[in-house]
Amino acid sequence: MNICMICTGNTCRSPMAEALLRKHLISNGDKLYHVCSAGINAWPGDLASEYSRQVLFEEYALDISDHKSQRINPEIIEKSDLIITMTYDHKRMLLRFFPDAQSKVFTIGEAADKKEIDINDPYGGNYSDYSRTASQINILTEAIASKIIAGEFGHKNDFLRN
Repeated sequence: MNICMICTGNTCRSPMAEALLRKHLISNGDKLYHVCSAGINAWPGDLASEYSRQVLFEEYALDISDHKSQRINPEIIEKSDLIITMTYDHKRMLLRFFPDAQSKVFTIGEAADKKEIDINDPYGGNYSDYSRTASQINILTEAIASKIIAGEFGHKNDFLRN
C-alpha cells in the first residue's frame, strides 16, 4: 500500500506526518507500506524546516534531515492508495485538481476518525509550536497506523467509513 501525506509546502507538517506514520507502522511490525509526502504548493528540493527536523529528532528519535520537498503531481496521485491531507482546505484543493481521487483522499482527522481536526501550520513559529504540531500528528498517525494494520484501509480505494 502506498500512502502520501499532504500539506502546503512539504517542509513542516507532511514530512513530520510521513516520518511518524512510518514509525508507527514499523513499530507494529509491518513494513509492507510505502509512506511519502508532498505539498500542494511545494518548491521541489527544499529541506524539512529546522524545527521540524529538531523536534522529530529530539522528541521522537526520528531523523528527517534527508527530506526533500516535492509538489503533488498526477503520478503521486495515481500510485497512492491512500492520500491524507493536513487540513480540509488541502483536501478541497487537491480534489479540485484531481477529482478522480476522491475515494482515496481524506483529512488526517477523517482518517483517524476524528472528523473535525485540522493540523495548523507551524511555519514561522517557534520550537514549541512545532512540538505541539508534532504531538497532534503523532496521536493521529498512531490511530491511522492501527487502522491500516487492522485492515481498515485494505485495498486501493477501499476505506471503511464508520
